[in-house]
Amino acid sequence: MAEGLVDAAGASQYADLLLTPQQQAQVTWIAESPPIPSHVVIARPGLDAEVQDRFTNAMLQLNEPENRDKLRYLYGPDGYVRADSAAYGGVRDMARRYGLLE
Repeated sequence: MAEGLVDAAGASQYADLLLTPQQQAQVTWIAESPPIPSHVVIARPGLDAEVQDRFTNAMLQLNEPENRDKLRYLYGPDGYVRADSAAYGGVRDMARRYGLLE
């Protein structure tokens, strides 16, 4: 959109950080969705539970003070938490509204 290729776009709030101040001045926000959890990691169905637990524990270790530099290196998240399926209810509702889920 900032390059003039489209008239409108949907984007994460983080996309705004990639724009120059001049590009940001050209953007008009017309709507905002309810908060949507981001940077989720999803395991494929049937993945061994032990592998899932080991991966989850490794990611949660990035929250520890001695690993914060690695966390910042990834892309600057504040940390990781175990996902709660209920947190994605709004995403599922929106997908149903637009015919993307039954």
